[in-house]
Amino acid sequence: MSSICENWLRKAGMKRYGNLWNKVCERSNVELAFDNVLKNKKNTSKRRWLVNNRAALVDAIHQSLINESYEFGPLESFVV
Repeated sequence: MSSICENWLRKAGMKRYGNLWNKVCERSNVELAFDNVLKNKKNTSKRRWLVNNRAALVDAIHQSLINESYEFGPLESFVV
């Protein structure tokens, strides 16, 4: 597993599961995540731009995950 991902999970207090990084980095998984982000969104100019540039954006995210240059956002804690 990637050291970036391990550090991120450790900060979140999560358990470690083997071989997840390879599954996260699969192009089909990135495409599915991209499609899920756009699901049930209004047809705004930003959404249309994302749809029109889907291939390039998915490729950029996929490559940044493989190269381990993707920057994870800050973790948020909340009480349920």
